[in-house]
Amino acid sequence: MAGKATDDDLLFGRFFFVHEAQAVIADQRLRSYEFVHATFGEYLTARLLDHALLLLPTRFREGERLPDDAELYALLSFTPLTDRAQVVQNLADMLDTWPDEERAGLSGLLVQLFREVPWEATHRTDHPHAPTRQTRAYRDAVYSANLLLIGTLVAGEVRASDYLGTADPADRWRRHAMAWQSHMSTESWNLYTSMLRLERIRRSNHQPDLLVGTRAVPAASHELSWILGRQEGVLHVEGAGDEVSDVIRRVTFVGDRDAELLLNAVHPVLRSLPGSLRAYVVDEKRGVGSAARMLVALLTRDQDSSEALPELYQSCLNASAVLSPREGMLFTESLIRQLTHDAPVLSDTDLHSIVSRLAKLPHIAGSAPLRRALADCAQQILGRGGSELGAALDALRVGTDQVDEDEGADDRAVIVGLAEVGRSAHTWGWLRSLDEADPLGSLHQYLLDVGLPATAARRPSAVIGLLRLALELGRTDWLAAHTAELLVLLPDNAFRLLRPADLGPLREALPEGGYDYETEFTEIEERFRSKAGARPSRP
Repeated sequence: MAGKATDDDLLFGRFFFVHEAQAVIADQRLRSYEFVHATFGEYLTARLLDHALLLLPTRFREGERLPDDAELYALLSFTPLTDRAQVVQNLADMLDTWPDEERAGLSGLLVQLFREVPWEATHRTDHPHAPTRQTRAYRDAVYSANLLLIGTLVAGEVRASDYLGTADPADRWRRHAMAWQSHMSTESWNLYTSMLRLERIRRSNHQPDLLVGTRAVPAASHELSWILGRQEGVLHVEGAGDEVSDVIRRVTFVGDRDAELLLNAVHPVLRSLPGSLRAYVVDEKRGVGSAARMLVALLTRDQDSSEALPELYQSCLNASAVLSPREGMLFTESLIRQLTHDAPVLSDTDLHSIVSRLAKLPHIAGSAPLRRALADCAQQILGRGGSELGAALDALRVGTDQVDEDEGADDRAVIVGLAEVGRSAHTWGWLRSLDEADPLGSLHQYLLDVGLPATAARRPSAVIGLLRLALELGRTDWLAAHTAELLVLLPDNAFRLLRPADLGPLREALPEGGYDYETEFTEIEERFRSKAGARPSRP
């Protein structure tokens, strides 16, 4: 039909036109039409299936333990029923009218036929119906998928263990599901998995099972105990970290789109922390989760996670303790950097518990990057809580009392970080490696060792912190000797890190005849003055 469809056209299109009869009576042409509603085909299909199911118990041949399912196989082995949702709905309505005894008998037959699908079908006669040419593997896969679907329509929900004939269905279910997926189109597989809903459960003997039905299943946080089996204790490590390469190989070998998307998301974690995939945290309440999952949940503040933030930290600390030294340091560094961010929302009690656990980790002082992360985290926590939290922080104070010979520059960078703008008396208490007789000269030397020009360019706040320390110590002699050489290294924007109280002593320290930085200093004063003099506008 050309052109834009009218409302009448759309109404007409809801029906299948079957036949038009015409006659001429008294010079008048008369027409009559026969119409069938668009869902009538689905109704007829469902009625045909209902009839075949109703006759199934009567089709036992002599010497066979299963009924002859030739008609049912012909009807159910070419297309998943879920491709036409109306067929499924119509069939469900028809099955609801069956007596309970007949429904129970049909459920048992469906289970037996499902289990027999992979084997030679001696109970089945030939049937001429073959709308398309398909392989035996395709037809068996579609047939078994449809049998399971009808089983759920009859019983409401079924256990996978009953259909699969095993007490531990996890692996056998995986093989059946992969067979179904491999023979269905992407759209058919999406429709099938959208209609059948799975709920992972455990039977009374703690064996895993699946409830399969069509009702909506509440979303639950993903955990691994159903796949791995029941785990005892708090921690479990399975295999070696290098097995991650095998996991990646198996996923990419199949080329499943959904699996590849998930692999792409976690690939950076697996490359850096391969052992975190095989280190599991076991919790009676929340099940089993990998160390990688715990870290990602912490870093992303997983809204679906049932764990509170302090509990997530404890789970991550449990996992960190069993990783290899190298991975443990990387894992803990990420955890500590997140703690720096989360510290303001954690209570003093929670912080004390987390910091106390951190201090006991065997690799807590294992690398300079980890020590830098500790120093930044400590700066966020110092001054909070009572003596207990202070003692925990003191136990955590590592890496600043001596410089590692192999990582000298990196360890000095810890000191540089602690010297940045805004550091406090608490912070200086951490700098035990500074020369008590001349802490200013010691810190200056650290900056020189690290590379003063590079530090001024990348961490100008450390240079400002050095100048401010000299101001607070009243070291006018040191300022006169070094102020000009330090200010000339600062980027233009770095001058805005200064405060008006810094400017008077710095002006006095600059040598006569040199660049006086008056333009930069005046801008700082005007910025503070304009802010201080601002008044809220009237509405």
